[in-house]
Amino acid sequence: MKCTILHETRGRMRVRTMQGAMSLRQADILEAYLRQIQGITKATVYDRTGDAVICYDAPRTAIIQALASFSYANEQALAPEHSSRAMSREFEDKLVASLCWRGLKQLFIPSAVRTLITVVRSVPYIKAGLTCLMHKKIQVRVLDAAAELDARLYVYHGRYSPARVELPFDAQRNAEVVARMQEEATQRKIKIAWENVCWCQLATPERAREIRRLLPEIRFTLDIKQAMRSGFDPIDFVDAMGEQLANVHVCDWDENGRLCLPGEGTFDFTAFIRALRRANYAGAVIVEPYLALVKSDEALEKSIRTLKRIAGEQNKSMD
Repeated sequence: MKCTILHETRGRMRVRTMQGAMSLRQADILEAYLRQIQGITKATVYDRTGDAVICYDAPRTAIIQALASFSYANEQALAPEHSSRAMSREFEDKLVASLCWRGLKQLFIPSAVRTLITVVRSVPYIKAGLTCLMHKKIQVRVLDAAAELDARLYVYHGRYSPARVELPFDAQRNAEVVARMQEEATQRKIKIAWENVCWCQLATPERAREIRRLLPEIRFTLDIKQAMRSGFDPIDFVDAMGEQLANVHVCDWDENGRLCLPGEGTFDFTAFIRALRRANYAGAVIVEPYLALVKSDEALEKSIRTLKRIAGEQNKSMD
């Protein structure tokens, strides 16, 4: 890849790619490539300008050589197909459009007309809510909000279970409730993704297996922290949820059971990623630590790099 060094200090350089416009996908690939290079401690790619800021403790010549040998075609597997960059950009564009529209309304549309517009736009939601009440159906306002945000998954915890797994679990009744939810969600092009939660009813792999049998259209969210707190191996949940798994939340824990960032504890992520491969899982893996666990941005980035390295090693072992 051809690029120009715009600015350079000891251990840091800013380069600009000589390629014209850079797509979001290309930015993800280049950033993933740079972050896995030994000696690069931090790399950030800016797709709007085509720039990359690289911090390193390796010889400068090694960084130059890594940039020169880079090719988008050869490194596509390093970056996920669906990235947070694309989601963030979409959110930014919608936010800017919303703010511009709000500003224009304030400037050019009288207050009485704005009120009338609000009332007219609320009529479908009021009608839908009244229909739900008359037919004793589940409220749809949350799904409407999700649809407005172009969400594709709605993560559902299920009923609270104070005694956790000891309470009786009526799989048929739960399946019927979620099936009605899915009917509403389908109209909005949303999938319900039922998450295993230790303090809710879907707290065991067996229950996930039952729901999967009764609801082939349902999707699942796997939270490995919640699996651990329920006393089950997260891999057992992967096997139970199978190809209906649509979302994965990860953290880690040490030998005393204290939560920590992925890579800082004892959980076997290599075996876990193998299990995800067996289930043909190709979705996102979301690092979901409690805020107190994140000591710095650098610690979080290191954790993400660890997961990407393990995933990359598994990709190579499958080739």
